[in-house]
Amino acid sequence: MKQHKIANSWKSNDININRLNNKHFFEIGESVTTDIAEAVAIMMRLNVISKEAWNTKINKDDLYNTKPENALYWLSGGDEEWMIEDNYTKNWHECYLDFQEEFGLTVIEIIEKAETLDDVRKGFIKYINLNILYEFALRKGIA
Repeated sequence: MKQHKIANSWKSNDININRLNNKHFFEIGESVTTDIAEAVAIMMRLNVISKEAWNTKINKDDLYNTKPENALYWLSGGDEEWMIEDNYTKNWHECYLDFQEEFGLTVIEIIEKAETLDDVRKGFIKYINLNILYEFALRKGIA
């Protein structure tokens, strides 16, 4: 995997992380976002292993671009689960508010405490992993 380190940017074959005017821009596979939480969740789904990507520093300005429902979509299965609907009984648009109500503040708290993308990833693994999300979905009749 060819990697390039440029001032305020990081790039590999599948990931491009840029920083401009205190704002991160992520190109991850076919996805493009400025949302730190969503970017981390997508990187987790793609099983990104690059330590350099995970060590990308974030700042508190990144919190303003965070929409918890974006990360929760990917953490709960992403396109593979919500488009196919093998495990869920509702569409994402019918239940995303339930997920946001239950886990939205946790996403924000994880971002607030994080210094790197890896800190966000570790927070998701500890507090909003797939087992926790699926148990919630079962309790709510979503799965």
